Amino acid sequence: MPAQTSALAPASHPVMARAASGDMPLAELLSQAQALQAAGDTAGAEALYAAWIAHSASPLQHVALFNRGTLLTALERRDEAIAVYLRAIELDPGYPDALEDYAELLFMVGRVEESSRETEKLVKLDPLFIIAWVRMRDVVIAQDRRADIARLTPMLRSTFPDSTLGWY
Repeated sequence: MPAQTSALAPASHPVMARAASGDMPLAELLSQAQALQAAGDTAGAEALYAAWIAHSASPLQHVALFNRGTLLTALERRDEAIAVYLRAIELDPGYPDALEDYAELLFMVGRVEESSRETEKLVKLDPLFIIAWVRMRDVVIAQDRRADIARLTPMLRSTFPDSTLGWY
């Protein structure tokens, strides 16, 4: 994917300057970034998150880091996305969305064993987070780990008796 440019890129842009001031509330950041994404400016939204993260002392930085990770993934800047997801998880190890996207990205880049470990953490964190089971299924099928499939299928059936994840 070619590098995307943004009209928001200059630090002198009022929205970017506000994000870099450290005074922008998270809700405003989310709203501004979403508007940029809706206008097709993924790079601008990512840059806005980066500026805010660099200058904010918010205890909710993990949310902005997670959102930035999704944008970096969309921009195919996967190594950066991995680092950003790790930082989000470091700040809030119980944030399932960051852990799930991190595990998914590891799987996408061929780091299947690491993805497997992260997915198991996710299942332990929240056994009812169904996407974790989908991720686990993808990993064990990709590695043809039949013993794990046999071990996990009864757990899945007892947790989600009406599930159609395809393990039956």
